[in-house]
Amino acid sequence: MQSNRWTGFLLVAITVIVGCMGKKQNKVTNSELKQLTEELFGYEDQIFRSRVETNFQGQLTGRRFRDVAPQPFLAVDDEIFENPVVKRLRKLFDNYEMDTNQKENVTLEEKEEEERLLDALLETNSINRVINFCSDHGLVGKGNRTHREILRHVWFQQYPRHQNIDVATSSAFEHIFLGELKRGRKLTGLHNWVSFNNAERSGDIDYWGYRLKNSLGNTTIPAVVDVAYRYVGHVSSTIFFIGTSPELEMSLFTLCYFARPNKYYHISMNGTDFGIKTYVMNHRGRHAHLATAFPQY
Repeated sequence: MQSNRWTGFLLVAITVIVGCMGKKQNKVTNSELKQLTEELFGYEDQIFRSRVETNFQGQLTGRRFRDVAPQPFLAVDDEIFENPVVKRLRKLFDNYEMDTNQKENVTLEEKEEEERLLDALLETNSINRVINFCSDHGLVGKGNRTHREILRHVWFQQYPRHQNIDVATSSAFEHIFLGELKRGRKLTGLHNWVSFNNAERSGDIDYWGYRLKNSLGNTTIPAVVDVAYRYVGHVSSTIFFIGTSPELEMSLFTLCYFARPNKYYHISMNGTDFGIKTYVMNHRGRHAHLATAFPQY
């Protein structure tokens, strides 16, 4: 019983620390962020650039979409799926309720799959570099256990997506990596190419064409793209990286959550300047949760 009380106290303390991040003033400069993000890009495994192919097809303009892409968008070599982080990431893809009005009931097995993904992430240079950077700048607490708990809170803490309900229906991971159906009508989120490709492979997503594409550096991949698609009977658009590792994306979004919440912040990767946009949600004045994050030119 005493152990349970201390565990509860630790979780509450960490939640308070993380929840206050959006309000805390920090002295992290834009030049520091650009230097750090170039460093993070340097950790990338070349497999993510060499084993992904794109088929953009037609370009869309305006807000009224039509299908100008009869073929799938992404072709991904199966070797990528053996990467430790990608392998554990994909196990979470069927764990969540898509409708933001539906309560999430996370099973013990699903929680274990989240922990195994955290295990893999905490073995990567990108995640550890970002956590250490935030710790050095006073944005997070120190200690390996605290690092895990903070990552879990940022990415897997369940919270209400709407202000008028108190039921936990969403998380940063679900929204950013998998996408959600807002009030049963509007597709939101889905800012990850691995998840997009997974849904394309299963036939659940129909790619309709691209709106914008920008390469990072002088190579085709990695890149930032804005694409239209049809999913669960609805049509929408989304922005995501292509050919980047999950740990790089989670590192960038975690960094932005702590250093530039609710802002567009300028970064640099592969010699290319662009930005990351984040939104933080305060449900009825409670703790600040990462609502969404995505790259943006």
